[in-house]
Amino acid sequence: MSRITVRIVEARGLTAADACGKSDPFAELRIMNKTTDLLPTIGHLGKSNVCKTKVIRNTLSPIWNEEFTFDVRSPMTDMLEVKVLDWDRFSTNDTLGVVMVPIGQVLQMGRVDAWYNLTEPLINLSGRKARGSVHLIISVYGMGMTPP
Repeated sequence: MSRITVRIVEARGLTAADACGKSDPFAELRIMNKTTDLLPTIGHLGKSNVCKTKVIRNTLSPIWNEEFTFDVRSPMTDMLEVKVLDWDRFSTNDTLGVVMVPIGQVLQMGRVDAWYNLTEPLINLSGRKARGSVHLIISVYGMGMTPP
């Protein structure tokens, strides 16, 4: 089994989802398996395996600088899903965009420090276009590798 550490540093250029022209962004991170999880937005892992950042109010460029660790059972078929959402107190949170990172690509490099463009989620109920990018630092260890 492998383990990955994901530092979600920040995002920039997000879509405005609130009437004030800003958003209240937070991110959800989870490991998905592309061969067994039919819909990346639902998956079989359930909410217990979802890590969430804090909500940053009234911004389109949040800085989270938060780190999460996940076990990876199938590094060649598992994917890291990072979903950026706009927090809403009285209604459903709006999805601002999604990034899917293949763990196999990270495994080949050992560590990745990169900006990823947000894309439209498979199910886009808000009708908003995804915009912006998220800065991730991902380290993989296990299967003979040592933690960074």
